[in-house]
Amino acid sequence: MKFLITLMMLMSSFASMAHDGHKDSLEISNVWARETLGRTMSAAAYLTIKNIGHHDDHLVSVSSKIAAVTEIHLSKMENNMMMMAPVDGGLPLPKKKILRLKPQSYHIMMMRLTKPLAKGDVFPVTLTFKKAGDVEIFVEVRGIDGKK
Repeated sequence: MKFLITLMMLMSSFASMAHDGHKDSLEISNVWARETLGRTMSAAAYLTIKNIGHHDDHLVSVSSKIAAVTEIHLSKMENNMMMMAPVDGGLPLPKKKILRLKPQSYHIMMMRLTKPLAKGDVFPVTLTFKKAGDVEIFVEVRGIDGKK
């Protein structure tokens, strides 16, 4: 009987471990970008990532066929000027925490777009995580004001 209980506990542990480090340990929501105007050939995408797993993860990189270059960027105020730069090494995503990529903060930067982004468009972006691996998301293009 002890053996059976121990075996069941072990199987239960393995089942919960299988959940972590996989796509189902992440909740990704509020995925959007602004439409581009005129000859603008770059755009930013925003989203919220919640790590519902039992282990830390790390957003390592991003990619999309809609742009020649896709990177994780940070916008911040420096000397009363808004500055933007790529983030080396990606972004940590601790267990049970939320990572928000939003305007004037961390975001996905897409440069040399293959086409302008029009309100109502939807396009794929691949997020690469250290543990969860590749996760494809779909970005909804909103108006220039960020509204649907």
